[in-house]
Amino acid sequence: MSIRKLNCVALLGICYSIAKGEYERADVSRYERLPENVKNLYDTIIAGLTLTFEDGIVPVVVDIGINTEDIAGADGVVHQKHTIVDIGDLSKHSSFQCIDAKGKSAKGGVIQMDHRIDLPKLLSDIEKT
Repeated sequence: MSIRKLNCVALLGICYSIAKGEYERADVSRYERLPENVKNLYDTIIAGLTLTFEDGIVPVVVDIGINTEDIAGADGVVHQKHTIVDIGDLSKHSSFQCIDAKGKSAKGGVIQMDHRIDLPKLLSDIEKT
């Protein structure tokens, strides 16, 4: 029920803004900076990371798409869960945060699809290379 009330209040606010002409003075620059609403929108993309492998496998340069989910623990503290959802050439995809990892490397076994990761630790490990 509360979501219906919220929608009603939002629609009333919009109608009021139109009636008073306030929309003409609105700053739309923040809206225009939003990433395009596409299927492949990630929270974070790590771009240009070199994955290294053992057993003589040739290193490969990839982009990594990561999505973040906020999860409330039993103690009420919100924790972030980071999951790798795509690996490959993501140059045509959008993200809220893009991390340039050109010239940096990580072990290929650490980077796996649908793998939950400690993003701050991964970024710290990448910076050390």
